[in-house]
Amino acid sequence: MNCWCILNYLVVLLLLSESAYGAQSSAFRERAKKYCRLTKKCKVREEKDYDYKKLMKISDIPGIQPSGYLVRLPFYVLAPRDAHIVFSPTEFPNWTRDNVYEILVGGWANNRTLIRRKRQDYDMTVEYNFNILRKDNPLKLLIEISNEGKIQVFIEYQKEPLAVAEDKNVLPVKYFGFASYDNSLAKFFYNCEGENAYQEEDIKKLCRYADATENEYKEFYKITDLTGVRSEGYIINFPFYIQAERDAHVLLTAVPMANREANEYEILIGGWANQRVIVRRKQGANVLREIQLVDILAPDKWIAFLIQITTRGDIRIFRKEDTHSFTLMAEANDPEPLPVEYISFGSWNSNLVKFYFNCSFSFAIPDAVFDSTDHPLLARDVPASVDLRNFLVTKCGYYSISDYDYRHYVKISDIKQSQPDGYILRIILYIQGARDANILLTTSDHPNFERDFVYEIVIGGWSNERVVIRKKKGANVLAEAYESRIINQEKPTKMLLEVANSGNIRLYSEKLKSQPIITVLEENPLPIQYISFSSFENSEVQFFYNCSHIDTSKYIMG
Repeated sequence: MNCWCILNYLVVLLLLSESAYGAQSSAFRERAKKYCRLTKKCKVREEKDYDYKKLMKISDIPGIQPSGYLVRLPFYVLAPRDAHIVFSPTEFPNWTRDNVYEILVGGWANNRTLIRRKRQDYDMTVEYNFNILRKDNPLKLLIEISNEGKIQVFIEYQKEPLAVAEDKNVLPVKYFGFASYDNSLAKFFYNCEGENAYQEEDIKKLCRYADATENEYKEFYKITDLTGVRSEGYIINFPFYIQAERDAHVLLTAVPMANREANEYEILIGGWANQRVIVRRKQGANVLREIQLVDILAPDKWIAFLIQITTRGDIRIFRKEDTHSFTLMAEANDPEPLPVEYISFGSWNSNLVKFYFNCSFSFAIPDAVFDSTDHPLLARDVPASVDLRNFLVTKCGYYSISDYDYRHYVKISDIKQSQPDGYILRIILYIQGARDANILLTTSDHPNFERDFVYEIVIGGWSNERVVIRKKKGANVLAEAYESRIINQEKPTKMLLEVANSGNIRLYSEKLKSQPIITVLEENPLPIQYISFSSFENSEVQFFYNCSHIDTSKYIMG
């Protein structure tokens, strides 16, 4: 990492009155890395006062006026409070007379979000959101103004908008600008490489593209001709976009032709009415993995996907939408991976699918972090002849609960071997219950659930059929996976929960030892310090943790 950039980041922290204590920590390094990447890849404006010094022309920023929108602006802000963004029909508005759209994020000591129709006047909506902005970590925002006058403000890791307003007499905005308030330093990063909501004509200039309507693979693209798709440890590491209602097919072969009799990987994204992801080892047959999801594709926008096949035979399909990080949708393993040299695209039953690939901008791609062998920490550690529950009662910490109330908080540092090198948390648990085992990871033992980000993991939700990772209690879904009979009412099930410094959150079960049940990549993981447990609607769940018979110290995985 560039030393000058790190020094600049430290100076900014000091200007923002943020302590540089812990500058050697992994969390600091990750934030510094993000800051340096944005400084390099984006245009930057620093503002201290409420005076919109310069308004930029919206049409000068590529890709922020997609079909149906006056503007769709992604950007980052590093500030303790009072980030102002204005959208104006003219470059030099009369602030006392002219109508503009003004968005304020982190107003009133970082506690409110407002959408206005005039500078410091005509509030259209006011939302109370606590501690939205961060003075040590740039926050990504997305502001949309549709042609119909719907204004929405989004932040990263949150699917629902932070604030929404509607204007029947929509202003024909053509310029935008940034400001702060009362000598409070705010840094805005915008026009970032790879961050734009491109229009079709723009994305066709920046990417190769292919249209498909039938399950017939016609064009084949040589992988070695595509930029960055093959690297150390990977047979293929392929990021691309899809725009479609359903049924996007990707074929990976050793030769430039489709052969239903030969072994080749076929990946179906959005099959069965846009609800399934399937990995096959032969066209139309030999299913390696099938996952049921919802709303995978969208006919009105491009969604980023990533296909990884490692030299160890790990096959993974990720999805990324708007401000969110890549989320793992499906994973399989082939002990004898095929020699993939070509890629082709298809669809099904006259359904138009648009593929965009080999784009000139970069994706933030997750690393290969999984091992295809059984996870050693999920090996059986109690003799089969022993009554497991009675044994765990004598060897572990124990907590039983039957409602959705996190009452008891355990300090992670008090749990032995729970913070090895490379991890914020790595903990083995046993869980016994019929459904709804909830785990909460927090930065304090008295979290404010209206305001604070946390990690909430729901295991066996929806009648023991689903696993969910959230970033708030009951909200902000980061990842969701369908897995039936995850936990058992009759006996404890062994689980492994990991939050790595790299931002990978993974949950393993003894049912599927080699692969996580669910995983998500957090670009800037929370510095969690406490764990708590709950259930739902009178369903008793028993948690066993901090077990004295388990030794994890000899196993390290990043």
